[in-house]
Amino acid sequence: MADCDPVDGRKPKVIPQAVCGKCIQEDMISKPIYVQISVVYESQNPNVQGCCRCNMDVAVGCTCVNKQH
Repeated sequence: MADCDPVDGRKPKVIPQAVCGKCIQEDMISKPIYVQISVVYESQNPNVQGCCRCNMDVAVGCTCVNKQH
């Protein structure tokens, strides 16, 4: 299984991610903080048994940073 993007066969199917909003300080912008996790995918092909493990970047929080000028 070369492509690890689809949700089909993924364990877990639902992976919550942080959604960034506005910063309190107007001169700053909100940016996500990512952590890389391993996700297991089971083959969806009935002729192929097995699974693969792929890395996925998940937004786990947000931080405010200075705007780039």
